[in-house]
Amino acid sequence: MINWWGIAAWAIGTLGVGGTIAALIFAPAAAGAVLSSLWRGLLACAPCQLVLLLVLGLIVGDQLGFYRAARQCREAELRAALAAKQRDLNEANEAAQDAAMRAETIEANAKQKADEDEAYIDDLKRRKPADVCRLTDDDVRGLRESRDADRARTKPAAAAGVHGPRRRPASARQ
Repeated sequence: MINWWGIAAWAIGTLGVGGTIAALIFAPAAAGAVLSSLWRGLLACAPCQLVLLLVLGLIVGDQLGFYRAARQCREAELRAALAAKQRDLNEANEAAQDAAMRAETIEANAKQKADEDEAYIDDLKRRKPADVCRLTDDDVRGLRESRDADRARTKPAAAAGVHGPRRRPASARQ
């Protein structure tokens, strides 16, 4: 790749501002005249034409080689990016399935707890009005069992890490 800023800085440093402007105006005209006479001389000479075609073929072959190499490199980069995005998608799907499973578990636990509470409320309604506010041994035992069941239901999730390990997307890992 040509560093045009470097060339411009060299030209201004060497020729000065006025010299650089003059060179930009007059150099193409002078180069056109010189190249025109050189071109006519090259086209008149048969061996020169062969050398010119050979050089032109080498330049074209070199550029095609660079183009193919750049295309293959870009293709490899795109394949790697696509694979990383696919891994991200797979991880996101796994996380969504895990979240759905956890939501179902929480919903089932809440429903079970609501059923237990409803059964306890029905039991309290069947009692005599004078005994409604009195806690019996069965009530205390039921509260302990309910508490222990709640702890048992929440403990595995807390032990496993509710949110799981912190992960970066596969596209950010490298």
